[in-house]
Amino acid sequence: MTINSKHSLPPEHLLACPNCYAGVNEGLNINEHTCAHCESSFFHLDGVPCWFDCGQDQKIVWEHHLAVTQQKAEQNTQAMLQATQSPFTLKSSDTRIKNMQKASEQSANAVSKILQDSGLTPKMHDMLPPEDAGLFANYFELMHRDWGWHNNTSEKFEDENIKQFELLKSITQNTFKDSKIGHVLVIGGGAGRLAYEFHQFFNPQSTTVLDINPLLVQSAHQVIHNHKEIQLDEVRKYPQTEVDPSFSRTLKLPAEHKACENLFFMVADAYNAPFKQQQFDLIITPWFVDVVGVDIKKTMGVIHSLLKPDAHWINFGPLLYLDSMEFNYKYHQKEILELLNCLDMNLIDQKSEVMPYSLSPDDQRQRLEQIWCFSAQISNQSFETLSNQTFKNAKDVDLPKWALFTHLPIPAYNMAQQSHPVLQSIVEQIDGQTSADEVALMLEGKLPNHLNPSEVVCTLILDNILNAENQ
Repeated sequence: MTINSKHSLPPEHLLACPNCYAGVNEGLNINEHTCAHCESSFFHLDGVPCWFDCGQDQKIVWEHHLAVTQQKAEQNTQAMLQATQSPFTLKSSDTRIKNMQKASEQSANAVSKILQDSGLTPKMHDMLPPEDAGLFANYFELMHRDWGWHNNTSEKFEDENIKQFELLKSITQNTFKDSKIGHVLVIGGGAGRLAYEFHQFFNPQSTTVLDINPLLVQSAHQVIHNHKEIQLDEVRKYPQTEVDPSFSRTLKLPAEHKACENLFFMVADAYNAPFKQQQFDLIITPWFVDVVGVDIKKTMGVIHSLLKPDAHWINFGPLLYLDSMEFNYKYHQKEILELLNCLDMNLIDQKSEVMPYSLSPDDQRQRLEQIWCFSAQISNQSFETLSNQTFKNAKDVDLPKWALFTHLPIPAYNMAQQSHPVLQSIVEQIDGQTSADEVALMLEGKLPNHLNPSEVVCTLILDNILNAENQ
């Protein structure tokens, strides 16, 4: 497959290998999707780069996911058809089930077409388990919301995309005033509508939209860049009175669409992001920091590493942490503001507003969410300077910031010798440039799942420093 879109690759100075972080002058070949420095190989789907640290293996996983999705869709179809054969099925039930079966089958076929048109071939792989097909079986409402519901002609319908963008626009204008915005990264861009509205209005130097889900990214890419109209039925999960259980939708661009130059899409893991450090002027995280299931301190470390000195971060969304998140990581607004201060990020503006969420024009159920949008500016202090600073913990004890934000380098302390070889190898990596996150890589797979490797490294080193001081 050849790359068929001029929109495919972000500016090359932004890009890096997600495995070794080599840039274009260090072995990364952005046209071939390879890295000579670490011998990694990546791929693209319909011209959209898919760059993961596991390389081509990610495509194998997605092929498996797609095959499982199709298998489960067929099983669902057969179960519905079988239900209509029951002698106890009412005529009205028969009609409903057959309509639902038809809509579900259409949705499954549409999803398969989006992914297969992009270059994915469904294929079961014996080395992968027949796992849940959630990656390609969920998030349809985001695709409908971003590119389908705006076609509704009802005077009562308010496009929540526009309401959300108005809040983001207000924060952005208060942050940048009349300044031209440079290179923008949107982490967790989903189906892309918010990033699209932002790019259309502010016309930054470039906007790169990053998400880990290829279905959402491909739906945005095919609608925006390929100008496709995608038929995707919307199926109601719960019955509602006087409301059909399914609706035929067309995903397409808004009528007032303008050309989208310098708007790029990438499928990648934000925590192994394929970008050079300190290259972006603005990072936006819409509906991301809570649902990603990662300690926000680590997320802030990623953002801090990718932003230029004096650049900005805008966060947008509620604080709907996953149930599986540990309680101590479910930060409140005040805690996040304190973390911003600890990382020397200056709060510029913040607003909260209650808005509808995923409210279909044909839905009688309504969900409201509190959206908290804030902007912050990072300082021009070096990582090394921040590492040598301290923060006060809950017990009013001064601790180094590198232990709180584990992307910062650990200063070259005078470390005590360790009797255990693994511990000694960790101590030997402390050279003033290596972070706890980097040291923790050698502990992957060697610790119980409930332990955070970076926190284990920080605890070890802090204990080592204390012991060395007491000798």
